[in-house]
Amino acid sequence: MNESKHIIQTLKKLLRSKGVTYSRLAKVLELSEASVKRIFSEETFSLDRLGKICNVLGITIYDLANLANKNGRENIYCYTLEQERFFCNNLSCLAFFDMLLNLGSVKNIQKKFKVSQKKISFYLSSLEKLGLIERHPYDRVKLLVSNNVQWIRNGPLRKKLFDLARAEFLNNEFDEKNSFYKFITAQISKSTYRKLLVKLDELTKELIRESELEKEVGVNVEDIGLILCSRPWKFSFLEKI
Repeated sequence: MNESKHIIQTLKKLLRSKGVTYSRLAKVLELSEASVKRIFSEETFSLDRLGKICNVLGITIYDLANLANKNGRENIYCYTLEQERFFCNNLSCLAFFDMLLNLGSVKNIQKKFKVSQKKISFYLSSLEKLGLIERHPYDRVKLLVSNNVQWIRNGPLRKKLFDLARAEFLNNEFDEKNSFYKFITAQISKSTYRKLLVKLDELTKELIRESELEKEVGVNVEDIGLILCSRPWKFSFLEKI
């Protein structure tokens, strides 16, 4: 995807996240709503109009370009075996690091959660030894890894957390508001199955991009859990026919 398309896609996501409608933009740009929709569909923005739209969002064109560049990169960090083994024995430290990745600073974590200074010192010291952060005075930190962190395939952390998730997350009726649950089996060709795997991968990457974008613009968010699984498999009870 070229740079201009990244910028337009990022702009559309920002408008959705802020609840800015085409109707509102039409008033700002002194155009009809139909004209605004046409500008977005044809991606024909003048710098003046782009600047006015950015003003509505409370950002500059430079900010928009930076966000588009950031969300256009596939920047993935994979834990080392040493890091995973430590986290398996110190899940609270893993939880703290996850909050640090999402909230951006120790100060933000302290605002949202009641974490003692003693624990914070232990977590920061441990994360620095693991090479994940660089510590600075007054509990300021610099992340040395991407926000997009992955586990080792079939590694100890994946097994540990998968066992916990299976017991805690999946043992639920999924009947709360905004819950979603589908379980299906199907017979499909190998080519169709490969397409499915690509779409599942794209969906997870899109979710990560949306999450990072919303953190940048300060949208109110809530925690969710998402597990996407698929493999060649036949339900065992069918073998009993």
